[in-house]
Amino acid sequence: MYLRVCTYVRVCMYHPLPPPPRPTLHPTPTHPLQADEMHQPSLLPPSQPHQPAITLTNATCSWDPATTPPTTTTPLLHNITLTIPSGALVLVVGDVGCGKTSLLQAILGEMHVRTGAVEVHGSTAYTAQDPWIQNATLRDNVLMGASMDWDWYDAVLEACALVPDLELLPAGDLSEIGEKGINLSGGQRHRVALARYVFVCICVCILCVYFSV
Repeated sequence: MYLRVCTYVRVCMYHPLPPPPRPTLHPTPTHPLQADEMHQPSLLPPSQPHQPAITLTNATCSWDPATTPPTTTTPLLHNITLTIPSGALVLVVGDVGCGKTSLLQAILGEMHVRTGAVEVHGSTAYTAQDPWIQNATLRDNVLMGASMDWDWYDAVLEACALVPDLELLPAGDLSEIGEKGINLSGGQRHRVALARYVFVCICVCILCVYFSV
């Protein structure tokens, strides 16, 4: 747990530095994602430093549409009010089944907002507890079709604590990663996914990570 939290803190230390222009995405016929899937346009413009990036105002959310009457089996988030400023590192912790993942899904717009409001400023990326890794090199898993900027790429690897991992792989960042990241540890898969989002300068990065103590 200590190593993973420190990795996120390292990324936040790099966050105030002005990133390079957003890399251009170059999907190919063999690439599993298209440009609009790799970089979804945001509904609200990015927030300024220290301004709210995520805001929930008395939000009550459900997996069912608002037209469906709530039942005793319908999981709901009730009257959630939350403000997260741009550049902040926030950890949501709690018991199993208390609604942590549901809160993240509500922020992503995957749940139906029955009352109140949910606002997210800027582009958003999400990593589930089991990060998606494609059968390709580690470098390709970070770039995902984006144009290479070597200086920024090296800075991202350093910020995401991937440099020690590269030293353990036989071919560094050109090592082939098996299906679903089978030859990477859980922490390494999360660091690769984190580097993917930092490289393309995502405004809001949501990581659903289980910690073991």
